[in-house]
Amino acid sequence: MTTYPVSWPATIAKKIATKWFDEDLLVLREDIRSALLAIETSVAAISNDIKSSVRAATVTGSPLVGTFAANVLTESPIGGALTVDGVLLVAGDRVLLQHQQELGTPAGQTNGIYVMTQQGTGVIPWILTRSTDANTSAEVTAGMLVPVEEGTANKDEAFELTTNNPITLNTTVLVFAPFAGPNYLTADEKAGVAANTPTAADPLQTLATQTAAIGVGTAASPAKKSVRVATTGALAGYVASGTGVGKTFTAGAVGILTIDAVAMVLGDDILVKDEGNADGGIYTVTTEGTGAVAAILTRRTDADTDAEVPRNNFVQVREGAIHVNQWFQMTNTAVLVVDTGTPVYAACAGPYYPTANEKDGLAANVPTGANPVQTLTEMTIESAARLASEVKTNVRVIETSPITIATPGANIDGVVMVLGDRVLLTGQAAPDENGIWVWNTAAVPLTRPTDFIAGVSQAVGGCRVFSEEGTLANRLWYLTEVNPVDVDTDSLSWLEYLTPYYSTNVTVLTAADLAALNATPISLAPAPGAGFYLEPISFTILATYGTAAFNDVAGNGNLLFQHIVSNRRIAESEADGVVDLAATTQLRTVRPERADIATPTIQDVTPQNEGIEVINNGTAFVDPGTSTTTVQITTQYRILALT
Repeated sequence: MTTYPVSWPATIAKKIATKWFDEDLLVLREDIRSALLAIETSVAAISNDIKSSVRAATVTGSPLVGTFAANVLTESPIGGALTVDGVLLVAGDRVLLQHQQELGTPAGQTNGIYVMTQQGTGVIPWILTRSTDANTSAEVTAGMLVPVEEGTANKDEAFELTTNNPITLNTTVLVFAPFAGPNYLTADEKAGVAANTPTAADPLQTLATQTAAIGVGTAASPAKKSVRVATTGALAGYVASGTGVGKTFTAGAVGILTIDAVAMVLGDDILVKDEGNADGGIYTVTTEGTGAVAAILTRRTDADTDAEVPRNNFVQVREGAIHVNQWFQMTNTAVLVVDTGTPVYAACAGPYYPTANEKDGLAANVPTGANPVQTLTEMTIESAARLASEVKTNVRVIETSPITIATPGANIDGVVMVLGDRVLLTGQAAPDENGIWVWNTAAVPLTRPTDFIAGVSQAVGGCRVFSEEGTLANRLWYLTEVNPVDVDTDSLSWLEYLTPYYSTNVTVLTAADLAALNATPISLAPAPGAGFYLEPISFTILATYGTAAFNDVAGNGNLLFQHIVSNRRIAESEADGVVDLAATTQLRTVRPERADIATPTIQDVTPQNEGIEVINNGTAFVDPGTSTTTVQITTQYRILALT
């Protein structure tokens, strides 16, 4: 990467009059692009390690018995429906197999993520097929993380692939272990938080008991309270009367009471924090000040006893010129005795609560007449549902042309469908038929999946979904409608994320491919479809030495990257030291060339709808006949609309 000195503005200024200025800007642009690509590559690597959740995972002592071939496990002998960890699996369910090694042979090579593509009935066997996001070696890497949704033993757990790279799927033994993760709770702790009740199997404190023990309140006296305003100084002229329950502040004169630029009305709550004595606390306006009446403040009924004002309690201020949306915390180190001790409040960041109802619900964790809100468990489920409504499980294909819902056929967008495949329809003649569907067989109607069900007020507006295969593979689409959405009634319009989204294809060239590359190009990325073109970003070449090296023949050609139809040159990588490498591994990255290096290049011709390929632009690479050297090419590109 180019490094610019502190004085670079002056240097650039001197070059304005020279022909090299534009070239420097191009270099700078490429440096910035390289940095962004490095970040994107890192994010992609993380995404590849975190898989979509499975419904269930196998447990010790319960491997699945069947015959395995070509990524498919078929029940043998036939026994009926398949239950894993207490979960009855149905077509389309994802499941993690992690105990196949208990069968002895094969010894764990068939572990991994599967989808039920045929449900067993006792007459026909159940069939599990490796999921499309974990059915190649490139997709199954060390550290792969798989969350589990249901099950007697594995509910809400996550499992990590602890086998080290390199991994060859169906050859390398795959070992999974519970994911320790940051701040994971034990099974007993999870049960305790969910139930909020100690049991024989869960001898833990309740949430209320724990919070009381550290001085932040109980279910009866929440640790946080909300007021309309907070004082910005002592209440001048007010007279305090009484103690504890019913204690009042009475204004020394008639008139409207204004605190922090807000005029108080009957029922308003005020944090009186600046008296410097035991009169401080939370008050309610019980008599509204007018031109004829003096205002009276009375201690709020949930803050007028010692138990209701615990140490470290929080107060949220909703309005005011100075304290709007501010939090205060009582910082007294000793337990406060109301009307004896002086409460000391200090501004703070406050606890995080998503909504007003959730704030009260988190403190109490129990719906009551005074607090008719969700429990902590219900809020957790709702939050997970909100996330699920935004990012949907991948679809296998996207179809932009109309199809018949009742009889969708065996192929969609050129891909042979398998029972349970998810499909995104975007071009139906009746727009209410657009959206995500599940394929059930060629002559059986498509059905809506559980994350895109029919009905009123579905929270799917703006949801996003990623495609895996077909002419629109590796694309991200989003629903343009906003909530609430009435699925199967509203017109649903989908658009593709274009400019900011990058695609990555990984292609592995065998020794035979390399030897024939001079005459037989290898496709790296398909044409994007009518109305679009590919903008190549980079080609990363990873060569892995096999059992024998290619002969080191000088001038044996280079790897040339070009467009498939027009043969427009994109970039070139010298083959010496890569294809003919000895017992070592080589890694290099090449990027599209500038227009003055070769003609025609991608900058010289109007873009068009065509794919990308690699070819040897010289004489044939020479294979001694025993080499198993492979070259992996990672192609990164962007899909843009033709204008």
